[in-house]
Amino acid sequence: MKRTMKITALVMAALMAVMMLAGCGAKTLEEKLNSDSDTKSEIEKIEKQYEAQSGIDDVDISAKENTLIMKLKVAVTTTDTTVDVYKNAFVSSFKNSESSLKSAISDLEDDTKIDGVKMQVIVVDQKDVELFNKTYDKNGEVTSK
Repeated sequence: MKRTMKITALVMAALMAVMMLAGCGAKTLEEKLNSDSDTKSEIEKIEKQYEAQSGIDDVDISAKENTLIMKLKVAVTTTDTTVDVYKNAFVSSFKNSESSLKSAISDLEDDTKIDGVKMQVIVVDQKDVELFNKTYDKNGEVTSK
């Protein structure tokens, strides 16, 4: 599905924008995002760019402590018969991109001098049905305990 590839590209673009935070002197990603106007501006541009493209209706990029959070609302409304198709497509797309995500997260840690950086990606449909929700760090998918 082309939509899942667009979302994977958005995730990578957001990581690159956050990498601009290097050297800001903050101790967490959340602090850096809230204190760096250039990065805020770049993230807003990324959100608007992807919201303007078909298939993604809403993009919200934020941070909580050292976790970069991306919540994406896609322009579909799933049904009982299609929800698993979309869930599987997102799992497959992100599995295929996991090595790039790990590398980008590792680079982000190096550039910002912040250890323990994570990225949570949440994808929902028009009715807020969750299609994907996973967290990654430089080693790959983080499993809940």
